[in-house]
Amino acid sequence: MVNAIEMLTQLLDTVNLRLHHSADDLLPSELTARALTGVNTIGFIVWHMARSQDWAVNTAIRDLPEVVTREPWRHSSVAVAGIGTGFDSSEADEVARRVDLPPVSIERRPMNEVNGALADLAAGRVAGRIVLEAEPAA
Repeated sequence: MVNAIEMLTQLLDTVNLRLHHSADDLLPSELTARALTGVNTIGFIVWHMARSQDWAVNTAIRDLPEVVTREPWRHSSVAVAGIGTGFDSSEADEVARRVDLPPVSIERRPMNEVNGALADLAAGRVAGRIVLEAEPAA
């Protein structure tokens, strides 16, 4: 029998991991850019993904107010309730301008430390990213 809570937790963890991997090191100019003419900015899409999770888990599933409406989040620059459905492009652009991602720490390790790097990632001992570098040719 499938444990629904464990499955939902695993799915959200995977989405969050991919979201952070994709967006953690974006510059403000990239967050306010559009991949194609007529589509939302990258910053709005990142905000929308997080907001959709907050709304779905807290409001739809748990019948609680969204996290973004509670302390300490309600005073943040991106504290806009809802998931952004129905925003016009100027409203979406304003949200994207408010997205402020902190700098990501990057730890460089030699390629031969790959097993230790993977173990540290799995154990949650890495706060940013690990970049494995090829060792110089002899």
